[in-house]
Amino acid sequence: MGHLFEELKRRNVVRVGLAYMVIGWVVLQVIDTLVPLLEVPEWVGKAVLIFLIAGLPLALFFSWAYELTPQGVKKTAEVDADASITHSTGHKLDRMIIAALVVALGYFIWERQAVEPAAQALPSLAESERATIAVLPFVNMSNDPEQEFFSDGISEEILNVLVRERSLKVVSRTSAFSFKGQNLDIPTIAKRLGAAYVVEGSVRRAGDTLRITAQLIEAASDTHLWSATYDRPYRDVFAVQEEIGNAISAALGQSLGFTASAKADAGRMEDLAAYEDFLRARTHLRAREVDEAVRLFESVVEREPGFAPAWAFYSISLDYLRTVGFAESSEMTSGGAVLFMARGAARRAFGLAPDDATTQYALGLVARAEGRYLEELAHYEKALEADPDNALVLEDFVQTLNSLKVGEDMAPYVERLVGADPLWMVVRIVARIYDARINGDLESSVALYDELVVTIPGAFFVHGLRIRTLLIMRRWDEAIAAQTEARQSLSALSSRPGFLDLDIGAIRDWVEDPGRGSFLQGPLAVTYNKSNDSFLEGIYVAYLDDPDEIFALAMNANPRTAFNTLGVALEMESRHFLLDDPRMKEFILRTERRWDIPWTEVWRNYGWPHFCRPLGDDDFECGVFD
Repeated sequence: MGHLFEELKRRNVVRVGLAYMVIGWVVLQVIDTLVPLLEVPEWVGKAVLIFLIAGLPLALFFSWAYELTPQGVKKTAEVDADASITHSTGHKLDRMIIAALVVALGYFIWERQAVEPAAQALPSLAESERATIAVLPFVNMSNDPEQEFFSDGISEEILNVLVRERSLKVVSRTSAFSFKGQNLDIPTIAKRLGAAYVVEGSVRRAGDTLRITAQLIEAASDTHLWSATYDRPYRDVFAVQEEIGNAISAALGQSLGFTASAKADAGRMEDLAAYEDFLRARTHLRAREVDEAVRLFESVVEREPGFAPAWAFYSISLDYLRTVGFAESSEMTSGGAVLFMARGAARRAFGLAPDDATTQYALGLVARAEGRYLEELAHYEKALEADPDNALVLEDFVQTLNSLKVGEDMAPYVERLVGADPLWMVVRIVARIYDARINGDLESSVALYDELVVTIPGAFFVHGLRIRTLLIMRRWDEAIAAQTEARQSLSALSSRPGFLDLDIGAIRDWVEDPGRGSFLQGPLAVTYNKSNDSFLEGIYVAYLDDPDEIFALAMNANPRTAFNTLGVALEMESRHFLLDDPRMKEFILRTERRWDIPWTEVWRNYGWPHFCRPLGDDDFECGVFD
């Protein structure tokens, strides 16, 4: 056997075979490129491939049976061993193989750089072509009205399965569930949600038996594309949810021409009572009943420590708990302890499901609480890779970009947010804040806040934004009236936001008195010297006319005041002179160093504001540019 292999090498059979295959591959790639360009029939490429395959054994046979000599081609048996020049021919073949490999490598690099990016730029189902689907809350058909949380939970879990189908755009739960209890037909609901397809159904649970009925409806024609009824033991609830989601994806795939992708298991619980508590906790969290949500999530993770979604939502609920106005009691609201717990829960979720959107969102909220803004944004981006239309993630992503004053380059993110959850009031607020900052339209902002404090009177941040905007506009009487209304609506809050106790009348007198004293002795001094989440820090920019006084205060401000100093300067055209001041760049750099606010790095990654622009890689300038 060893002698045969040595003879194969001596006669260059191995070299010929290798050279033939490399050159043949190059020829096939060239043919594959030229056939569509020259409009040659496809059978030409197939014929060349068949010819090359058929030619390989012939090439190997001739390299074994014949030899190239100075006198021409002769049979190997007729060539004397001392006169053989196979070693010289072998060197020539080596050079030919190397040259062919260089050509092949060059073609491969060109294909990777020129062809593959073009293919990535044109996905099989573009964003605008993704079918939009909404999952409505399933009707609770059980005799027990307390099972409402369970039917809602089933709907949401089916939605979460559909989210993993990248060819579909799934309307956010908040907007889809806003029609619960309303007697509207499917086409009307679909039109308001911007959905082409709607999923609806019912859930009946009786003891250990579960019946789930689901229908997929094409909204335009109000016709059923698919429906099924599942009668299963309650212990199969996870499998049923996956089965329904996969069946809907497959049905839409057949209609729209995409292949439904295989989906990873969303997670299972052995303790079904813990699963019910998980659904209850999530319902409480949605209703901002945060204390109860925290208690239930804590109980769930103790019983099911391997269930990643419970850890992620536990972390999110803890983040809500430490936020002013969400907690019903102060029993668990020691900020440092709650943040420590939230961080630990998010890390446990990461250890179990690192790529899950909810896990990454929880990590992003922890990073935000700790002032690590670049890491926060990075976590949101990872979350959106897993769930591109997640409205919760998009909302906080846009909020953070907005607070860091990213310019018009963030408009696509705002559009994605509005498209993902068009009926959620928070989306309307975030979009309005962005629009007011870019266009300076404070009047329409006030109109929106006036509407929202009526429809959602308990939303403390809406009241705060309303009062803040009125103060910026110096509409004192309206601000006082808005504050009185806020005190009445928010009387049940466990901790009072700063804007409820601000002496607006004193601020008015101080602003209108030409002989007023220093700002630090004025009525805003208490707010200015706190580092809490008050909406009013930095508001002095709206009242002071002396840029020396403004920058003297701003340079020593706390982080929240630094954010709002820029915010007011951007929102008020009468304060744009601050943007043109040479000290604006110094202010930005100082707050970057002192408070680790990564203004310029975020701007380089996500878009520069209109009042600053880059000068090379490490420098920038600020001003009012044309």
